[in-house]
Amino acid sequence: MRALREVGVDAVLVPVYLPVETDEPPPRQSKIFFGGVSVFLEQYFPVFRRSPEWLDRLWDNRWILGLVGRLARSTRPEKLGPVTLSMLAGEAGYQRKELEKLVRFFTEELRPNLVHLSTGLLVGIARAIREQLNIPVVANLAGEDTFLERLPDRYRGEARKLAATRLAELDALVALSRYYAFRASSYFQLPAEKVWIIPPGVTVPGGEPDSDLQGHPTDQRREICFGYLGRICPEKGFPLLVAAACEWAQDIGKPPVKWIVAGRVESTFRKRFDQLLTQARRRGVEIEYLGPLDREAKVRFFATIQVLILPSPVPEPKAITAIEAVARGVPVIAPAQGAFVEIIKQSGCGELYWPNEPVQLCKTLAQWITTGHRSREVEVDRAEHTSTSEKGDDQPQDEARGSPALDDTSGALRDSARWDCPLCLGEIQWEVPQLSEDPLPGDRSLRLQMSDRDSLSGLPLRGPSYYRAERMAKQTLALYRLLLSGRDGASPRPA
Repeated sequence: MRALREVGVDAVLVPVYLPVETDEPPPRQSKIFFGGVSVFLEQYFPVFRRSPEWLDRLWDNRWILGLVGRLARSTRPEKLGPVTLSMLAGEAGYQRKELEKLVRFFTEELRPNLVHLSTGLLVGIARAIREQLNIPVVANLAGEDTFLERLPDRYRGEARKLAATRLAELDALVALSRYYAFRASSYFQLPAEKVWIIPPGVTVPGGEPDSDLQGHPTDQRREICFGYLGRICPEKGFPLLVAAACEWAQDIGKPPVKWIVAGRVESTFRKRFDQLLTQARRRGVEIEYLGPLDREAKVRFFATIQVLILPSPVPEPKAITAIEAVARGVPVIAPAQGAFVEIIKQSGCGELYWPNEPVQLCKTLAQWITTGHRSREVEVDRAEHTSTSEKGDDQPQDEARGSPALDDTSGALRDSARWDCPLCLGEIQWEVPQLSEDPLPGDRSLRLQMSDRDSLSGLPLRGPSYYRAERMAKQTLALYRLLLSGRDGASPRPA
C-alpha cells in the first residue's frame, strides 16, 4: 500500500471483517466494512439483516472487532461453509445490507477509479461495485482453492462453482506467483486472458543491516543459526523442521547449529508443539523460540540467522516470508514446489530440496554450509527419493530410534506444483523512465510477456532486489493503467 502511494497512486485500504494487523506503520485506512460480528449475526439471525446502522456500530468498532479477531484465529474453514456461500453470493446473500453500505461509501465518499480485492474470496462484492460505479474491479489470487477444499462436502462444490462464475466476471485477476496462476486458472476454469502475474514485493526498512554474502556464514560468526519464521503448525511444516533438526544432531560429522524459531503457535497445535520441543532437546537440539515478532524484532531476527528454512509440506501460492528473506539477501532453503521455486531461482538466493524429506533437507543445509554459495541447479533425484521412502524415513518412529512423527506431512509432489508446468498467462514488465504527478492514466513503456502454452522458458535470474516493493508497485500501476485505458469496452489484453 505504501509502495503504491510512493509511485503516485492515491491508494486507500478498506478493511473487511476485522482490523488490519501489520508490522509496518499503518497505511491510510477507511472504516471497517462487513464487520465480523455483523456478518455472523446477519447469517444466523434474520432480524439483524434489517437492523439500523447506528445499532450495527455498537459491535463494529475496532476494539470489539480486534477482540473477535483474536478469538477467531482458531476458527477453521470447516466451520465456515454457510458464511462462505453467502459472501460469495454477494447481493443475493444474507450480508446484502453490508454490501449496500460499502457501495454507498464508494459512491458518496471515496469515489475510486478502481477497486482491488485482496483475495478472490471477496469476489461476491464485485458485481454490485462494477454495475453501480462502472469501474474496473481486480482481485488477487493466492490460496483460495486451499480454503474451499477444506469446506464440508455439502458446501464445497457449490462454493467453487459460485467463486468461478464471479471471478470470471472481473476485469483482471492477479496471481502472486507463476505456480498459482496455473493452479487457480485450472481450478476455477478461468479465462487465461484475464490472469496476470505480479509477484509480491516487500519494503525493507531503511538502514536495516544486510546479511554478509547474502547471509552465508563467515569466519567472524561463532555459531551457525538456522531460522524458521511463520505460523507454527503442521500445514507450514514445523514437525518436518524438528525432524530435520533431530536428524542433524544425530550426525556427529555435522557442525553444531542453533535453531531459532519465531511465529505464532496455532492454538490447536500448542500441545504437540511443546512435545516436539521436548523430544528435540532430549536429542541435543538447541531450539530458541522467540514467539510472534513485531517489526523491530523481525529486523533483528533476519540479522541473526544465516539461512531461513521454510519446510512447507504443500505448494505455497505466494510464500511472502520467503520474499521477506530474499529481499534482504537472506538465503532461503525450501522445497522444490509452489512459489518457492520461482522465488529462489529468480532471486538466486537459496537452495531447493525434495519436498517432505527431512534427510534431503539436512543434505541441502550441509551442502550450503560447506560450499557457502549456490553450487548447482536443484535436481530432483527421484531414485533417491524412492529409495528413502521405501526405507520408511518419512514414517513416524519411536523416540528412541529416530525423528519425531511428521503428522502426515509427507506426500507426493503434484504435477501442478512443478516449476516447469505449462502456462499461458501474461506477465507485466514495466520500464519506468520517471514518475509523473498524474499517474492514472498516462503514457509509459509497457511490455507484455506472454509465455507459450507448451513450455515455460527458464526463469531469469533477477537478483534479490526484484522482490522489493517498488517493483511490485510499478507493475501493479501498469495493470491499473491498462484496465482504465480499456474502459471503452475493448479488451485490455492484445489478441
